[in-house]
Amino acid sequence: MDKSRIRYLIVSVVLAALAGCGGQVQVEPSEQLCMESVRKVQLMEICEDILARMQFVIEKYDIEDGFIKTRPLSGAQAFEFWRSDNADLFNAAESNIHSIQRSVTINILESEDQLCVNCDVLVQRLSLPEQKIKSTAETPGTFTQSSRSLQRLKLQAEQKRNMTWMDMGTDPALENKVLGLLRDKINKL
Repeated sequence: MDKSRIRYLIVSVVLAALAGCGGQVQVEPSEQLCMESVRKVQLMEICEDILARMQFVIEKYDIEDGFIKTRPLSGAQAFEFWRSDNADLFNAAESNIHSIQRSVTINILESEDQLCVNCDVLVQRLSLPEQKIKSTAETPGTFTQSSRSLQRLKLQAEQKRNMTWMDMGTDPALENKVLGLLRDKINKL
């Protein structure tokens, strides 16, 4: 076999392993994390630190209401080994195949002698409108003006207006990861 066939085979096996054979694995929805003997301000600071370490940028931070909301963060690609926002293999594969962005919302609720934390992660996928192909010669350059070293997305004005981020639901794996990191930090205190 020549080198290009071997490379093709290796890439195919890796992509198949990332995508999986049976579709998305069901992840249990995240539950509230409740804890005693911790102050709301301290809990908010720990949540902010966890999100910042995951590269999320805080959009709203309200201590009185116990509310944190992040700006959307594009999904980590395979070569971004320092990123930790892909909590499982399905989400890692989806981030590499589609243009994905996630935003995190944390609510801290007071109930009796404890504080309870809810974490919600909204996932959105970029939807590009179709572009009419006028001739078969134009097909390769329909969406990109590419060279071997640089790719550029080329959209017409109408396509830019109709470009949207579609809601894809929540990411329970990332919700559970954030809550797990929070639980671990609190237990160390």
